[in-house]
Amino acid sequence: STLLPIGTGPVAMLHFSSLPGGTSTAVTLDTTTISAIRLHFQLGTIFDHVKSYPDFVPGLVKLGPPSDAEDGGEHVPTLFSLEQNQPNPFNPTTTIAFALPKAAAVTLEVYNVLGQNVRTLLNDRLPAGIHHVVFDGRDGQNGELASGVYLYRIKTDTHSETKKMILMK
Repeated sequence: STLLPIGTGPVAMLHFSSLPGGTSTAVTLDTTTISAIRLHFQLGTIFDHVKSYPDFVPGLVKLGPPSDAEDGGEHVPTLFSLEQNQPNPFNPTTTIAFALPKAAAVTLEVYNVLGQNVRTLLNDRLPAGIHHVVFDGRDGQNGELASGVYLYRIKTDTHSETKKMILMK
């Protein structure tokens, strides 16, 4: 990676998007414009009328090598990530997003607070890219789950991550 000093010009473009069907916003970071001021921008209404205000401050910008891989015309992530489900709390559905930097066998499961598997949402080989899975608050037998805290865990050959979500009826 390379460090660029303040005032050297355009360094990055950030692309923000909401869940499928939402709007997108692109923002260009330019060290000549953020060297003297703080840059504030609002992404707008994202989930359940919650607004997001990223904050950029002057300084060095660290850039890593970009991914030149493409998947269906969309950028392929360079790192594995599991996002917080949206919305959370949810009723009756929520979306779980995750990023795969390369194709992988993926298992996405939902557990109750006792650690019991209540549903396997995904058990498949997926291509590199950003993926979204909708969870409808039902168990593996299509029964409605009770209100409460649930865990969702994603596993690949090289990664495992768990997050918490709340079903409120």
